[in-house]
Amino acid sequence: MRGPASVLYGQNSPGGIINYSSKRPTAEAFGEVGLSVGSFFATLALVMFVAGRQRLSPEKLLLAGTSVTTLASALAALALASGDPRTDFLLAWLSGSTHRATPTQATAAAAVAILLLSVAPLTIRWLAVLPLGETVSRSLGLGVVAVRAILLCLIAIPTAVATLLIGPLSFVGLMAPHFARMTGFRRPAGEIFASAFYRALILIAADWTGRTIIFPWQIPAGLLTALAGGPFFLIAMSRSR
Repeated sequence: MRGPASVLYGQNSPGGIINYSSKRPTAEAFGEVGLSVGSFFATLALVMFVAGRQRLSPEKLLLAGTSVTTLASALAALALASGDPRTDFLLAWLSGSTHRATPTQATAAAAVAILLLSVAPLTIRWLAVLPLGETVSRSLGLGVVAVRAILLCLIAIPTAVATLLIGPLSFVGLMAPHFARMTGFRRPAGEIFASAFYRALILIAADWTGRTIIFPWQIPAGLLTALAGGPFFLIAMSRSR
């Protein structure tokens, strides 16, 4: 498989599990995929263990995820500082570049997206009840901790796949729900599918812009989404009450 594995969900080597060569023996390629998947589950388990002590509360999940991301960034910076020429591809991957993606990888990502979107309607009731608070959710028969764990897994899987194939795509997953609500999709069912549409639209726009703005050179899509997402959230926070 081409492209490095997720720094967020793969921490068994500095900067994550790296898959960079375009032509590898099948057994070795499967071994790398297996190692990446194992790293993903290990890191997910770590986050759930840390946040699970507080019933997987959103605040603890956020702090645990931020801590893992900071550690991963430090490991990646350490690998880059080594000066090893083999880490050149890591720098490109950390920018969230799509130019190495292959049709096979795109098909795999699309299959994962379709599968998870088909499961998403089953979570609509949970998403409608959870914002009411833990006490109200339990009174309505919702197993809060179990539901949060399932939702976390459903979120982590597509995040890991996208990061594995392309690299970090900052703010895409955060901007899309805001756009969905701004365009009137405020109920869970509509917001889920509208957010998926806006995520795809944002990434396509960033990829096209990066490929054309300074052609024949390319700006990674991840850099463009970060450049656009940062000011977007600053403006959104300044207007929030």
